[in-house]
Amino acid sequence: MISIYVRRKIQDPGVFKMLFLSLGLFVSIFLIGTMIIALVGGLGIKELLTDVFNKDLLLSPILIRYTVIISLISLALMINVASGFTNLGGEGQITLGMLGLLLASIYLPDLSIGLVISLLLIFIWQMIPYILKIYRDVSDVLTSFIMNFIALFMINHIVTYVFRGDIARPRSPPINEKLSLHYVSGDNFLSLLFSRVSIESIVTLLIFIILLYIVLLRHRIGYSIRMIGYSVKTASLSGVKIPIYMIISVMISSLLLSIASAEMLLGGERRIYYNDYAKIGMSSMSFGLGYTALGIALLSNGRSYLILIYSYLLSIGYMIVFTSYGYFRLILGTAVIGLSLLSALLTDLLLRYEVKISWSQRR
Repeated sequence: MISIYVRRKIQDPGVFKMLFLSLGLFVSIFLIGTMIIALVGGLGIKELLTDVFNKDLLLSPILIRYTVIISLISLALMINVASGFTNLGGEGQITLGMLGLLLASIYLPDLSIGLVISLLLIFIWQMIPYILKIYRDVSDVLTSFIMNFIALFMINHIVTYVFRGDIARPRSPPINEKLSLHYVSGDNFLSLLFSRVSIESIVTLLIFIILLYIVLLRHRIGYSIRMIGYSVKTASLSGVKIPIYMIISVMISSLLLSIASAEMLLGGERRIYYNDYAKIGMSSMSFGLGYTALGIALLSNGRSYLILIYSYLLSIGYMIVFTSYGYFRLILGTAVIGLSLLSALLTDLLLRYEVKISWSQRR
C-alpha cells in the first residue's frame, strides 16, 4: 500500500532559493514546452528558441515597461490577497484610474490632481466589495467580478457617448500635455533599458517592493492584515481594529493601481478608446493584465520580491503576443504566459510543501 503525505513546511525558503528555482523551472518547462510545440507544428526548435531568448527582446525597453506595469498591479492585488480579499476587479479599477486622469485632463489639467482623482475613484470602488464581505459576508470574488464588468461597461459608454474625441472611432480626446510623467533621457545604459517606463513608476515599484515585504512579513500591521485574511471573527476577538486595517490595505492597493493606470495611459497613446475585440484598447487599457497580476499576487504569498521575477517572465509572453504577425507566434506567446505561471506554481509547491511517500505491505 502506498501512502502519500503532503504538509506545508514550517520554515519559508530563502530569497535566492526562490529566485533561482523560479528561473530554472521556467527555462526547463519552456524548453520542454517548445519541443512539444515544435513537434506538433512541424517547426524547428532553434527557430522557437530564437524568438524568445534573444537580446533584443529580453532587454528591450518595452519589455521592461510591461514588467513594471504588471508588477505594480500585482503588488496592489497582493495586499488585497494578504487581507483575504480576492480582487477580481483589477481591470475595472485600472479603467477607473484612467477615467480620473481623463476628467483631470478636461477640467483640472494637473498630474497631481489627476492622480488624486484616480486614487479616490479606485478607493471608493474597491471599498464596496470589501465592506460587503466583512460586514455582510458577501462573496468578494463574485462582487468584485460583477463590479469589474460594471466599471468596464461604464468606461466604454463614457468614451463612446460622453467624451468621444473621434467620430469615426469611439475614443476619448487626447490627454492634456500638462498631465505627463518623467522619463529617462540621454544616450546611456539606463536610457536604453528604461526609456519606455516613467521614473515615477520605477521609484514607486522599488519603494513598495521593499515596504510591503517589511510590512506584510516583519511588522505588526502586516500581521493584523493577514489575521483579517485568515478570519475576520478571530481578528475582531483578538482586538484588531478591522476598519483601520481595511482602509490601510485598500489605500495602498488604490495608490499602486492609480500609478499603474497613469503609466498605461500617459505612456501609451494618451487616449482611452473602444476596441471591438477586447472592449478596451491595449495602448491605454489593461487588456487582461489585472487577471494575470492576480495569479502572480496569489503565488507570491506576500513575498514582494517574487513579483518582479514572475512579472518579467510573463512579460516575455505578452511581448510575443503583442508583436505577433502570425498564428504561430500568437500561440508561442500564449504558451510562454501559461508556462510562466506553471513554473511559478511549481516553485511554490516544491519549496513550501513537503511530500513523503511510504510503502507498506498488508498482511
